[in-house]
Amino acid sequence: MGQPPKGWPLRLSLETTLIMKPKKLLETEAEGRKRLLQMSGHSQAEIARRLGISRSAVNSVIQGKQRSKRVELAVAEAIDMPHDVLFPPFTRLTGRTNGRK
Repeated sequence: MGQPPKGWPLRLSLETTLIMKPKKLLETEAEGRKRLLQMSGHSQAEIARRLGISRSAVNSVIQGKQRSKRVELAVAEAIDMPHDVLFPPFTRLTGRTNGRK
């Protein structure tokens, strides 16, 4: 079947779409979550207003710097994706599952 043209978008799964170039991943999980949120027509500011928190708090969760089940559920609901798919229990930042060793 051969290789797609250089820089060709490649659909990796039904849940997320990542843009790949040979040997280089251009989109991180956080960027993917931000893109999905934009594509859904919702914004971080909208979620923050609804939850009564700052936009930067929502951004920290989307970036994977903080974990908040309440924010994660709101983002997953806005994107219309299962929470555990959008925010897997294992985080690459800490190497822990659900905050435990």
